[in-house]
Amino acid sequence: MRFERPTGLMFHHFHGQDHPQTQGSINGNTFEAILEFISRKHRILKAKDWLDRAKAGSLERNEVCVTFDDTLACQYDVALPVLEKHGLTGFWFVYSSILEGGLEPLEIFRYFRTTCFDSIDEFYERFFELAHELLSEAYHTSEHRFDHGSYLTHATYYSRNDRWFRYLRDNVLTGESYRSIVELMMKEARFSIDSAREKLWLTASQVKQLSHSDHVVGLHSHTHPTTLAELPAAEQKTEYKRNSDSLNAILGYRPDTVSHPCNSYNCETLEILKSLGVQIGFRANRLSVASRSELEYAREDHANILPLL
Repeated sequence: MRFERPTGLMFHHFHGQDHPQTQGSINGNTFEAILEFISRKHRILKAKDWLDRAKAGSLERNEVCVTFDDTLACQYDVALPVLEKHGLTGFWFVYSSILEGGLEPLEIFRYFRTTCFDSIDEFYERFFELAHELLSEAYHTSEHRFDHGSYLTHATYYSRNDRWFRYLRDNVLTGESYRSIVELMMKEARFSIDSAREKLWLTASQVKQLSHSDHVVGLHSHTHPTTLAELPAAEQKTEYKRNSDSLNAILGYRPDTVSHPCNSYNCETLEILKSLGVQIGFRANRLSVASRSELEYAREDHANILPLL
């Protein structure tokens, strides 16, 4: 694998320590193997070095950085020791509502579906059954229109069921109906939300410690909408202004980096981010974009690297 331009390596979920294996998660040894594999042809920079070079416009195409999304405790417990072993630091993109005591369902629901079933497809089978009961004819119409081959094409590691689930969640079901289906399934499984939330996310003190240890803490919206670009501009601004305010209260400064949650952003998003002083941002893929804004640096998902190890 060789990148044609400066690129971030994108990581989310890890297992090990007290963190269970979930869909798409990797352990510390695999994380280390990925770093060693990439370093054969690329130069992995510390986060602040990469950021400084990006701001100066002096990055070389073979220079990469390590990025983490979603404020996850498993990243701190499993991946951070590997970074420290190799003398590296990373970008940590934080959505901030959970640091203020909020409870965002995105990660709770993911944890539920990947830990309470024998397989992810077992979860999908029950979810699709309940969605069909709720939507009736709309389910069949959407299924007929759904084009598996053209939806979320950047995520080549997604199965058809992965794509159909995300299409239903983000394009057919309302937020309320989606939550009602999963909450019913959680009730059926006697799943404890309180137990899960204690394991999932970083604390404010850990985020502060990362910043003090020369990692770069960046924006990732306040509540992590999966389709942020579809929100009115005023709501997008609220998401990122609250994100910036929250992290400023913890860190004592406003982050000037961002990664776009679920790769969902538009021209209005970029203007909002610029107005908040954000200078460098990351997409969630390496697909070509016309604008080539400094807020649209490419990233490679670790799942695309795994088959090459």
